[in-house]
Amino acid sequence: MQGYHVVLFVHLVSLLIAAGAAATLHAADLQIRRVPSLSAALRLALLMKHAAMAFPVAIVGLVGSGIYMTNHLAWGFSTPWVLAGEVGLGVIVALGDAVNGRFGRQLGMAIGGALARGGDGPLTDEVRAHLANPVAKLASMMPTALMFGVVYVMTVKPGATGSAVAMLVAVAAGAAASQVVRREPAAAAEAAAAEPA
Repeated sequence: MQGYHVVLFVHLVSLLIAAGAAATLHAADLQIRRVPSLSAALRLALLMKHAAMAFPVAIVGLVGSGIYMTNHLAWGFSTPWVLAGEVGLGVIVALGDAVNGRFGRQLGMAIGGALARGGDGPLTDEVRAHLANPVAKLASMMPTALMFGVVYVMTVKPGATGSAVAMLVAVAAGAAASQVVRREPAAAAEAAAAEPA
C-alpha cells in the first residue's frame, strides 16, 4: 500500500494547489472592483493570470492520481461517486478553460487598452462592464462550488442519489454565490457615494 499512499499524497497536494489558486483568484476578483486606479487593477489582473497557471498542474495531478487510485482499489469509473467526481472535474476544466480564461483575457485587454488610451486613472465603464458580467461571475464561482461537491463525494462516497444531490447542491451554491458577488460591488459603490465629502 506504500505506492497508494504516495499517490494519495499527490492527490491531496494537487487539491491544495487548486484550492490555493482558487482562493487567490476570488480574493483578487473581489478586490479589483475596489481599486482606485487602472494600474492597480492591472496588477490584480496579472496576479489572477499567474494564479490561474496553477490549475493545469493541479488538474494533471488530480486526474492522474485519481485514475491510479480508482484502478488500484477496483472501484471502477462507473461507480456513482467516482462518476460524479469525473463529471464535476470535467465541468470545472471546461469552465476554467473556455469561459474564465476568455473573460480574463478580455478583462486584461480592456484594462490595458484603457491605460494605453488615457493613462492611469479610475476604472473605465468598459472595465466595470467586464467586471459586472453575470456569465463571468457565474463561471468564476461555479468551479469552486463544484470543487467542494467533488471533495464531498470523494470523501463520503455516496450512492447514485446522494452523489447527484451533492453535485446539484454544489451547482446551486455556485449560482447563489455568483449573485452575491455581483451585488457586492454595487452595494460598495452606493455606500461610498452616500459618505459625506
